[in-house]
Amino acid sequence: MRHRTLMIGLMAGVALTACAPVPSRMEPPAAPAPQAIGGGEDLRRGQEPVANPSQVRIDLHDPKDEKVEITEIRRRALMEAAQGYGSQMGYARRVWEIEGLLEARAPSLDEVFSFGRVVTEAPVKAGYIIPPIVSRSFDAFRSDNEGREASVADEYLTIVAPGRIVPVTPTWRDYLLFTAAQPEQPARSLLPSNEMERKLFTEWFRDGWSAGVSLADEEINLRLTRLRRDYEGMLQYRRLVSMGMMDRMVLAQADFGVTGGGDELRIGSRTVQIVSDAQFDANPRRWSVREVGARDRGIVELGEIPALSTLY
Repeated sequence: MRHRTLMIGLMAGVALTACAPVPSRMEPPAAPAPQAIGGGEDLRRGQEPVANPSQVRIDLHDPKDEKVEITEIRRRALMEAAQGYGSQMGYARRVWEIEGLLEARAPSLDEVFSFGRVVTEAPVKAGYIIPPIVSRSFDAFRSDNEGREASVADEYLTIVAPGRIVPVTPTWRDYLLFTAAQPEQPARSLLPSNEMERKLFTEWFRDGWSAGVSLADEEINLRLTRLRRDYEGMLQYRRLVSMGMMDRMVLAQADFGVTGGGDELRIGSRTVQIVSDAQFDANPRRWSVREVGARDRGIVELGEIPALSTLY
């Protein structure tokens, strides 16, 4: 069931159409597609973690101690140690499985989330420009704290994040790949000392394992949501600029030649700066739809990303 839940989450997260940005006469050239990492995809790192909690051996500490009674303090300490250890182990295993799922879907993810279509090269080879991220919703409602006044809007647009200059083009890997720390076994004093404690410890360990798996699933689902939001928001920005509903960012560049001195020297020094962020144009008279290709017409006319065939 947990595997099925993650598949559904991945399927929802990548159900976007791989659309090219809307072209315009003033648009800088698109960034080149990033090279594949390491040739064939190999996203898993380190040794494969234990597959399930039953494969983890719980050793006894000081097995000569045959006391049956367990104090409340001892019980609580054992429970926290077992659950913490199990959570680390379950999390590490689930991250390994998620990396395998992403590795298998890498070609499809490369096609759907192709940031080279939305990211442009900065002037004077000063990195790449990531466009603003625009959020779009419908039937927006807002009221004051006392509930005496309310406002509604058929469509609500907001800039979630401004555009920025980065050294390299991002990829879906920057969003979806994450690591798990190496699990640490509890201190020997927090290991069970007899069979009764081992039974309790094993049960708590399994509970922790399940919690760790759930935590890893929550992490990848959050990352998928952010990836979809950012990529879709960048496409929305391109759509709105093409319709005249947004003014694009304004960049300024300067060539300083040789700068520095003392223990530092920069030859061919150049800078690029965002001097004006993108902003909405609230005058409908200036809105218009430029001619776009059939591939992008759905974005311009509907303002939404049509669904891609499922990856599962």
